[in-house]
Amino acid sequence: MDDKHYISSIKDFFNIIETIGNNSGPTLYHAHENNNSILVPKLGCVRARNIYDLEQETLSAIRVYGFHCQDKREINDWLLMCMARLQGFPTKLLEWTENASKALWSVCHSDNVQSMTVLKANDNQHVRFVDCPYSLKSTKIFNAASCDTYERDREKWYSIHPLKRSATEYFESLYAEKEYANRLTLIHILPSVKKKLIEELIAMGISYQSEKENTDVHTHLNDAEIMSNKNKGDISSEHDNKNEQRVLEQYGRVYHQDFDFD
Repeated sequence: MDDKHYISSIKDFFNIIETIGNNSGPTLYHAHENNNSILVPKLGCVRARNIYDLEQETLSAIRVYGFHCQDKREINDWLLMCMARLQGFPTKLLEWTENASKALWSVCHSDNVQSMTVLKANDNQHVRFVDCPYSLKSTKIFNAASCDTYERDREKWYSIHPLKRSATEYFESLYAEKEYANRLTLIHILPSVKKKLIEELIAMGISYQSEKENTDVHTHLNDAEIMSNKNKGDISSEHDNKNEQRVLEQYGRVYHQDFDFD
């Protein structure tokens, strides 16, 4: 990873972006807390004995209850992961954006977020959707709209991280993957300069509607307790198709209530 950078102006920020260089791959931005900069997906923060089973349980619920009967999208594992991520469930996906100013705006409008990682990807790091998402050996990236045709944000990207298995199941930090070692740049934005940066962005005609902060999950449940949450969510085959979306939302609320979100 490149050295850490601190910025005090918009000029500083874009000077760093320019030094990263241009190649055929996208430049992606991910905002995060200082103590959460290891770049693993939410699923990697879950304390469960069997992460794979937890993932499959979530995706099964999305497959059954996450789509209306008239939904014309082709349902596959890639789309299921995107849908689970949008519902707030922990997945092996980490969200990025191609929009540098939007990423900076997001950091400056959050009290908890003070850092941003910039990834300069190459074409070899793109996902092949013909591959199985569970057989990946290294982290890959893809544009969200290329997977979900209903996605309106054409600048949203995901990285998908392989689940490692040894004595335990875990996700390796993106910083530790050799393929990405020289492609990551860490930028710190101190709280004392956020107001100034916002004013500079607005003066440039740049502003975005604030989005609800999407924080990483830190759980303290084992997989047996997680399985019981499904039963608490009133998920039943007796529900009509017209109630499927409501049932999934209930499932999600129970999940979030039982888990400790920062």
